[in-house]
Amino acid sequence: MNLEKKISVMIICFFIGIVHATEIENVESINRSNICKENNKITRIFTSKNLKYLNGNYYGAFLKNKYNYSVKLNFDNNFLNYVEIQDNALHVGIRDNSRKIILHISCQDIYNDISFCHRNKILFDNTKQLKNLKKICSSNVISKNIPKTSYLPDIFVEYLYINGVNIQFLKDLFEYQKIITNGIVDTF
Repeated sequence: MNLEKKISVMIICFFIGIVHATEIENVESINRSNICKENNKITRIFTSKNLKYLNGNYYGAFLKNKYNYSVKLNFDNNFLNYVEIQDNALHVGIRDNSRKIILHISCQDIYNDISFCHRNKILFDNTKQLKNLKKICSSNVISKNIPKTSYLPDIFVEYLYINGVNIQFLKDLFEYQKIITNGIVDTF
């Protein structure tokens, strides 16, 4: 009878492990750390020191003062499929809808050549990432080299850069957004 209990417990643990494993989309997205203390919440998009292989969804959050954004980067075998940014403070349309997509762009829509969507063209290894993220918690550090856009606050654009998103890709992303909206700021 003791053996039957042990087998039953092992089977239950096995099924719990399977259910838990299916809930995890990506280890990177779960293994985020809150960089800021107090009321700020800023997380790293990529927590691994080795970004050689990206596959799945990678998330980040930026909550500071009036700004409350989240970002999702979807990679498939080191190729960026799309970038999605949500303004979590907007309440538009449906009552109690606190998530509003303000940008959802496929990388292949931006570039005719798919090789520009490879991880090496989109990201760089920012060795000062953690230091810069902690700095952004306490100040509004704005770099002159980072592109500006009227539909995202400069500090959030800097957050993307600090997390390793290339300046050239950010410029191309914003230029494409401008083209598809005929220069008009559009939230969709």
